[in-house]
Amino acid sequence: MTLDELNERISMLQIGEVLRLENVPEQIYHDSIGIGSTKLKAFIRSPATFKANPPQKHKAAFDLGSAVHCRVLEPDLYAEKFVTQPEEFKTKSSKAYKEWALTIGDATVLTVEQTTQCLNMAESVLSKYAGLFEGGCAEVSYWKRLSPSIVLKARHDYEIDGVAIDLKTTANLEPEKFQRDAINYAYHVQKSAYGNATGFESFVFVCVEKEAPYLCQHKYLSDDADQLGELLVMKAIDDLVQCHETNIWPDFPGDNETIELAPWDYKKLEELRGNFK
Repeated sequence: MTLDELNERISMLQIGEVLRLENVPEQIYHDSIGIGSTKLKAFIRSPATFKANPPQKHKAAFDLGSAVHCRVLEPDLYAEKFVTQPEEFKTKSSKAYKEWALTIGDATVLTVEQTTQCLNMAESVLSKYAGLFEGGCAEVSYWKRLSPSIVLKARHDYEIDGVAIDLKTTANLEPEKFQRDAINYAYHVQKSAYGNATGFESFVFVCVEKEAPYLCQHKYLSDDADQLGELLVMKAIDDLVQCHETNIWPDFPGDNETIELAPWDYKKLEELRGNFK
């Protein structure tokens, strides 16, 4: 299916109608009509940022994450999509590297270190959770029309028996650190946005650390985190409809002039006030 063919099908969706497709190439999914969770998180941050649609900077961490996903979810495609840069090429500006690069097609180039990380991380995931990634379907894409102007889209890493599984790479699974990171990266918004687009209610994060010994755990959102995600997404969709209707895209909500203390800073303020009475 070409991008134009897919977009034509999406454009024909009626309000509330869902399109579910398997085997859609990743780039075609990303280029297709619709707002994914990443774009929705950008809107929640600032409608003006969403409207400007700044290009996402490429990061080496993205390549590693994509490689781990492919190795776990679509292992038959790994050798086609990823290659390891030969160690004799010290820089990508050398003539020898450029000649070699012409032979690898569209494959993503990983360093030797990244390849080692990827293989170890994937092995850690599959040694503990192989059963979660068997008998289901990987990389399933969805589009749902919410209004005449808005289509929400989502792409499950894996789905099996009514459960959506999202594979995450992370720097640290230590509970308090990971909890902060998960909320900062808006896992709760992602889960709610996906559920809105796909109808899935059961959602599991399988998370693996990037450094040895490549610890791996599964995580669920608490009821409170779940509810916060749902409310944030509901408000974002309502606000997004209004922005489309008015063509007004504000920068940040609320009072932008006054700098307030964070809740934890008030405790320090009270302590110091007590010391200097």
